[in-house]
Amino acid sequence: MYINIINTTTDSNKTATMIGEYLVNNKLSPCVQIVPQTESLFKWNGNVENKKEFLLIIKTIPQHVKECKKNILKLHNYNVPEIIVTKGEILLDTYKIWFTNNCK
Repeated sequence: MYINIINTTTDSNKTATMIGEYLVNNKLSPCVQIVPQTESLFKWNGNVENKKEFLLIIKTIPQHVKECKKNILKLHNYNVPEIIVTKGEILLDTYKIWFTNNCK
């Protein structure tokens, strides 16, 4: 079974939790992991920035990617949030059953 993994970052644990809870509560994702205090180096307005951020790892089915993106943009506190999608495959049948039961 193929799934999509969406990564986004934010500078706020409150925002990360709000996004994660919304996606899980609405069965758009069965699991969102929040990795605290990731160090990000990036170019912004011509300067190299070094910021502490929270990384969200959002697992979902391909049919929910657009809805996840829409809600991330609605709830996010950045003007230009990172939203990157990669394809993954579930290799464990018992996890696949749990995953499917917890997505719409």
